[in-house]
Amino acid sequence: MAEDQKAEQRPEPSFAQRRTLAVEKQQCRVKSAIQEVAAHVANFAARKKFAAVVYDDSDRGFMGEGFPYFQLADRLAVNLDERGIEFEYRASAAADKKTPASLAEKKNV
Repeated sequence: MAEDQKAEQRPEPSFAQRRTLAVEKQQCRVKSAIQEVAAHVANFAARKKFAAVVYDDSDRGFMGEGFPYFQLADRLAVNLDERGIEFEYRASAAADKKTPASLAEKKNV
């Protein structure tokens, strides 16, 4: 929606406040979902008496690239640490190696 504002228009558009509120609401939803998922995983690991949890987010097909995976990893690390469970974050390097050029090459194939 930000693109709907013309460069010449300096006054705040009528929808700016609604847009800001919608963005804040969505950010709160994502934050809440991350906290809930991390709590579920940590509780499951504690209930099953896991010594460690290995987190691999290299496959990002379900939520897409826009999802804040790093926030989920951070929350998992905190929740697992509170329960005395080791947390290992691995294989995100494979996902980070995807550059716009490599993605463009894939589409052309």
